[in-house]
Amino acid sequence: MASTKKVFAASNMIEISEEKALAAAENYADEDILSESASAGTAWNFDKIASQNGRVVWLHKSIITIETSGLAWVLNLHLFNITPTGAVNDNVANDNPVAADKEEYQGVIVFPAMSNEGGISQTQVIHNPPIPLACASGDDSIFAILSTGTAETGEAADMKCLIKLMVKESIDT
Repeated sequence: MASTKKVFAASNMIEISEEKALAAAENYADEDILSESASAGTAWNFDKIASQNGRVVWLHKSIITIETSGLAWVLNLHLFNITPTGAVNDNVANDNPVAADKEEYQGVIVFPAMSNEGGISQTQVIHNPPIPLACASGDDSIFAILSTGTAETGEAADMKCLIKLMVKESIDT
């Protein structure tokens, strides 16, 4: 699914999100990748997160929502300014970042354990101070690999996972 972009004019905040139906064919071990396919997975692509190629955006808030209740995962979001070349398939051990991607690696966000919010599980991080994410010189996107920080057995095939990044193109808060 393509990323979705919302602009909040009053605050200059941009919300960029991507949703995938996770393959979740079997239980997840610690450090497994969460993706849409066990054989043809892709990196999460926050397309047009910046207004121009090569820009820096400032990450203020990150949210992950999964449409299954009762999950208690700790999740890791590995960020890149290129499509990562490491593992991308669902339910395989995460090897990101690989040595070839080290210059493009932007870091990892470690989310706290998910909480049950009715029919969904949710976790979020508020980044204070905001975190700079630098897009590659020929791109306006940030790419990510989502992995588990803890094992999980409460998953369901095709459960929808939504990742939202709240960014600004200036450092102001």
